[in-house]
Amino acid sequence: MNYNEFEEYVNEYRGLNEDGVWEYGGIDDKHQMIVKGFCYIKILKNTIGKSTHCRDINGVIAYTGDIVLPSPNSNVPSTYKLIKYIPEYGKFVMVSNSPDEDKYYDLTQGMFEIVGNIHQNGQLLNKTTPQQCNKTHVNSAWNFFNTI
Repeated sequence: MNYNEFEEYVNEYRGLNEDGVWEYGGIDDKHQMIVKGFCYIKILKNTIGKSTHCRDINGVIAYTGDIVLPSPNSNVPSTYKLIKYIPEYGKFVMVSNSPDEDKYYDLTQGMFEIVGNIHQNGQLLNKTTPQQCNKTHVNSAWNFFNTI
């Protein structure tokens, strides 16, 4: 096992701490804490993301809650998508909120770029393309994706 594989295994989850910084490690979701060795770090409620073990075009590991833009080389429309785990399918997918395209797309290694996350950049999901993005309310996007 090389260092990157070890890092993926150890950092299975992430969550935002009270200072707005991502903490990576194991999870004690009953108490909303990230576990690093013998340390327990309190994280903000509902910010827990699970590793997909899939990397984007820059080699960054994707987590649930990440907002991605599919690569122009993929067969997926280049609109913002949210990464979620869908239990019925038993896999991680990119979810679209555009009425003009399919709802779910396979999460394929290296065929997307992470551009933000639902907790810090949720306004991206209110727009379909990067050219349309500006400051808007996060609530409508967050409410849409919580209904899935």
